[in-house]
Amino acid sequence: MLTLPEFKIRASDSLKEYFDSGDSKEFILGVQELKCKEYHVEVVKRAISLSCDEGPRERELTSRLLTCIHPSLLSDLEMEKGFDQLLESLEDLAIDIPDAKGMVGAFLARAMVDEVLPPAFLSSKSFEENSVLDVAMKLLSREHCAARLEKVWGPGDGRPVEELKVVMDQLLKVNTYSIIYRSFCQKLIFFLCNETLLFNRSICFPENLTKPPVVLENLAHRISTMNLLSVA
Repeated sequence: MLTLPEFKIRASDSLKEYFDSGDSKEFILGVQELKCKEYHVEVVKRAISLSCDEGPRERELTSRLLTCIHPSLLSDLEMEKGFDQLLESLEDLAIDIPDAKGMVGAFLARAMVDEVLPPAFLSSKSFEENSVLDVAMKLLSREHCAARLEKVWGPGDGRPVEELKVVMDQLLKVNTYSIIYRSFCQKLIFFLCNETLLFNRSICFPENLTKPPVVLENLAHRISTMNLLSVA
């Protein structure tokens, strides 16, 4: 069985590999293979401490890792103990990382939004103004805090570039279809007006229209012979 210092070294090496690969399953498997369950609480402190000295991508990956290891690798109590150890070492961390208080506060708030930590974790503690716990409380008190904390480490979310390219391509396709359909509706209205057809007043074309009214299905044959679907 490894000693605690040996476990810290192995865990740090695994975390650095995780920052490179983003593979949380591989990290969890590696920690489990060490067979040192009593040291698992150290993962919280090590992961956050290392990421604070890295960039936004690594901090986002760390927040995601915490959700992956809870509760499979760390129980509720173990996760809370891990954050308690982190808070106890904050002064030492701040020596090397001046903005450690703000970043740890953001990690705390994000963990609560991700349901890694319970709300009682903060409410059960007393803290002074501008302390790391106060930073977390202020972040959680903002309007739309959940949506904001999801992007607390910046607009990226830690996913590989190739995955983001696929998502962007899908969004562009959806936007293109929306433009084509809006153009279709506009030209169809113009066509119908020119044909001086009478419409029931209940028929309209709202902004969020996703399907043509049923009454227009009878015009399918006439429309198919016209160039109405070209984007203006």
